Amino acid sequence: MNPARRCAARSVLLAVLLASSLAAPVARADDATAESLYRDGRRAAVVKDWDLACRKFKESLEREPAPGTMLNLADCEENRGHILAALGHYRVAATKFKAGDERAEFGKQRAAALDKRVARLTIRLAPQSPAGASVERDGAPVEPAALGVPVRVDPGEHALVVRAPGRVDARGSLKVGEGETREVELAVGSATGAAPAAPAGPPAGTPSAAPPEPWHPPPPDRTAAYVVLGVGGVGLVTGAVAGVLALGAASKAHDGCPNQVCTAQDGVDAAGRARTLGLVSTLGFGAGVLGALGGTYLWLKASPTVMMGPTVGSGPGFAVRGTFE
Repeated sequence: MNPARRCAARSVLLAVLLASSLAAPVARADDATAESLYRDGRRAAVVKDWDLACRKFKESLEREPAPGTMLNLADCEENRGHILAALGHYRVAATKFKAGDERAEFGKQRAAALDKRVARLTIRLAPQSPAGASVERDGAPVEPAALGVPVRVDPGEHALVVRAPGRVDARGSLKVGEGETREVELAVGSATGAAPAAPAGPPAGTPSAAPPEPWHPPPPDRTAAYVVLGVGGVGLVTGAVAGVLALGAASKAHDGCPNQVCTAQDGVDAAGRARTLGLVSTLGFGAGVLGALGGTYLWLKASPTVMMGPTVGSGPGFAVRGTFE
């Protein structure tokens, strides 16, 4: 038989085994109440009333700890999304059947499948939390020994509460997916205390004073930046103009001094002007570059400071925020 057929046959076998395991009477005949509760649970399961079905199976188990009833309870808990509870019931039921009972193997297989769906959640308290701080998850206290330790939980949303003496309860929720491993650090709420009394209003008939104008930070002073940038601009223009004139003088000197030997006064004068203008051009460009750099620095110094820091969210990244100096 090829692998695809073997897989299909195994699926059919598990479906038949589940049906026979859940439908067969499992309570002993000498406990009529347990048997009645079990059958009530089966009827509720047929119409998918899982809350009622699970309650009936639990009541039956309290009177008669039959492994078949526990297997039904495991299936019921799985259907209503209580993966962790279903996993535990499947594992226990698998150990209660007699050797060779196919329902034991079925329970082991279901437990192995659900174990991959259980989430792992690690809850930590912030290091600065005061003494006596405690955590509740889904209305139940988290033992101090369980803080900082991965704990298996049902996938889905979980309500978290942090309590501490003299602090407001900090409440929130966290959603974990099937098979997901999550860590969360919780902080305590703000300190409790009476709110300050509101100031007494003016006597009746007295016109109230106009509300104060909101404060705004003064605009940044960029005067120095403008001056330095202006100087740099003048330097760049001067360097460019002097460079063009220097090229013209150099060309004239080249014409009047063939083979770099000046025979006429015009050539000598042109060569001198070319050297002078070349020096002016170099100094002008240097002053322009320094002015541009200095002006940019002064401009940024008067602007909001940009800071980058890591963010926590759906993925790694950086946040950019501005602060005024």
